[in-house]
Amino acid sequence: MIAQTPARLFFCSSLASVLAGPGPFTESPTTDPSTASAVGYSQSKWVTERVCAKDSETLGGRVHVLRIGQLCGDTSKGYWNEKEGWPLLIRTAETTGVLPELDEVGLARISSVIQMDVGLVRGLWRARLLIAKYAGIQCR
Repeated sequence: MIAQTPARLFFCSSLASVLAGPGPFTESPTTDPSTASAVGYSQSKWVTERVCAKDSETLGGRVHVLRIGQLCGDTSKGYWNEKEGWPLLIRTAETTGVLPELDEVGLARISSVIQMDVGLVRGLWRARLLIAKYAGIQCR
């Protein structure tokens, strides 16, 4: 017997979808559109998260949202869009010679996040295969 499992969808969202709301910011989906700022990018991420949440309910949890923070250049080339907030801050610091005091800075390189996301997907696939094995179901 071969089990046919529908595909899973992993949507890479953004913290922008909730940053206008009250903190603390969790991974939980929000039904309040005001949590997204009045910028199209934030609003589109919020709307897509809502679509994913509805689809996940309908499809039995096969749709997942990965709310990713700020990404910077990859590990080999290091390119980063210079119009993003952090590169502008660093460029300003080069000019002024000072940086603001920040409580927390968390940056992730794009290639590292891709490896992490692929690892997450592979981990879910391995878990599915393990469960199927013990249930006596053959998977591809």
